[in-house]
Amino acid sequence: MLARFPASERAWIEVRPETGRTHQIRVHLASAGLPIAGDPVYGRGRASPLDPGRPALHAAVLGFDHPRRGERLRFEAPLPADLAGALEELARREAAR
Repeated sequence: MLARFPASERAWIEVRPETGRTHQIRVHLASAGLPIAGDPVYGRGRASPLDPGRPALHAAVLGFDHPRRGERLRFEAPLPADLAGALEELARREAAR
């Protein structure tokens, strides 16, 4: 767990799936009682104004072997502005608590 926001009943976690299947991440976390913010299918109606309007998932790093050359490819992406803004708001609300 990277951060907890008890005042908003949210947490920022890191998940390292074996495959890149977002559906598996969504369904497994929901079954563990940890639905992803903004997930209209597995979010269990826990929508909040803090949710980004989409499932709050971000692939910071992706890697795979090139199918022809066999070389390992790695791609990194910064946190999108909508998710960064949501985290800032969560932290602000936590600090005001």
